[in-house]
Amino acid sequence: MSSEWAVVGKQKKSREQKGDKKSQNASAKVPKIEDNAAEMDAFRLLYADLKEEMIAKLIALKDSNGKAGLKAAAGTLPNSDKRVPTPTGGQAAQPAGRNGSKAKEPEKLKRSVTSATIPFKNLEAAFAEINANELRSQLVAVNVQFKDNPLMVLKALTGSLNSKLRLKDCDPVYSGRSNSYPYDIVPKDVRRVIDDCIVEAGEENVKYFFDLTLSNLVTDMNTNLPYHGHKLMLQAIANHHPSACVNNLARNAILRNSYQNRSNIGLSLLWALGQGGYKDLNVGLKVWQDIMVPVLDLKSYSEFVSTYVNAIVSGNSQQRLDLGSSEFLTILSSLTQPKRNDDLESAARQLVEQYVLGSPKAAATFTVLFNNVSFITRPTMIHYGLALCLLEDPECTGVWMKLYRNHLQTSLGIFNFLIGSRQDYNKKVEGVDAKTQRSIYTSRPDVFDDLFSEEHFLQFLAKVNVLNQELNVAKKEVEVLKSITAVVKAGSS
Repeated sequence: MSSEWAVVGKQKKSREQKGDKKSQNASAKVPKIEDNAAEMDAFRLLYADLKEEMIAKLIALKDSNGKAGLKAAAGTLPNSDKRVPTPTGGQAAQPAGRNGSKAKEPEKLKRSVTSATIPFKNLEAAFAEINANELRSQLVAVNVQFKDNPLMVLKALTGSLNSKLRLKDCDPVYSGRSNSYPYDIVPKDVRRVIDDCIVEAGEENVKYFFDLTLSNLVTDMNTNLPYHGHKLMLQAIANHHPSACVNNLARNAILRNSYQNRSNIGLSLLWALGQGGYKDLNVGLKVWQDIMVPVLDLKSYSEFVSTYVNAIVSGNSQQRLDLGSSEFLTILSSLTQPKRNDDLESAARQLVEQYVLGSPKAAATFTVLFNNVSFITRPTMIHYGLALCLLEDPECTGVWMKLYRNHLQTSLGIFNFLIGSRQDYNKKVEGVDAKTQRSIYTSRPDVFDDLFSEEHFLQFLAKVNVLNQELNVAKKEVEVLKSITAVVKAGSS
């Protein structure tokens, strides 16, 4: 019996192509990869038919060493349009071994397939079974077969990881693990193979492949197929190119809506898109605002969405915010929810500090915050930002003085906040809960004491008191200013 495969069927007469050679050559060229959904889906269909052929080639190379596998792959490159069918049933997938026995090959293949389908207890156990040299040899063969097509190499790598990372049940967001899990537990030699593939593919191809893999992730999860290879590749790509996570947010928002009621799929989608935020705060905030905030109030998503934004803000405290005033206020409004949430409060406070302390001119930031106090329902964090501005730049008191006459109510709200905050932090607090609440409220409890000790601020309060008498304000406002004067005197005594 011949060890080669043959396609049995009717032969069709080849059609002669019309037109000149230039048009034929032009039609043979592979279309460029554009960053839109329509061509993305077309590209997926273009390579879908090659899946069976790739699997057959990889199985044929599995028991060969690196060089022998490479020569075998190069020697079996198709010279025509005929497809090599995937071996089925009891037929042998490879020629006979050294002992010439063909009967043992189907049993050997059957045992390997059976062992590959048994799910592992956890990812650590699954990673331990991956042979980096074998994986690299397979990818080299794929690269030769598909003539240096980096997308096919990435596709083959993802498929191989999917087949090797089989688990029964797994938390979609890996709760209780580090932010870099599971990539941080991948063996170094396997991680090197993955990193090399991403680097060699180039940023443009990798960003396209990220969106393609994201679609494949939700599709495979929906059909109960192995998917952990998708998640690992998405995380690896985000580590190299964080901006890939915001490359196609509009399309990914539609994807989120489609699987929103399947929380395990929806959370996996949010987890994957959020990976870039651990490296780049601006990327993470954009993903959080556009993709995660719409599901913040849903029970299945609330915990992850809240802890995520706190993690990226606290983990990137030294990064410069690349946000305009409107973007900052929108995110701050989303963070200050009517219902108190410790993670959101902490993230809001840290974000305000980064925005104010990182701004080139605190006086300009003071004006923006002052004019938008009513932008959010709970303006506490804006008041805190104003206090930081007053402490950072003495010019802010001059800006406030110009705004005071026409914004008495806003000014009184700020005074109430400053006085109340200072008195609160000067109290002797007992109990862990109270201390925890204070630490969440602000990371700089001394900001208010420092502010009331600054000469420029004390002079400002004196001017405001005189101006207030000239304007003949209401009794409530007079009482607030009297309280300010009393606090200043008590602090200076």
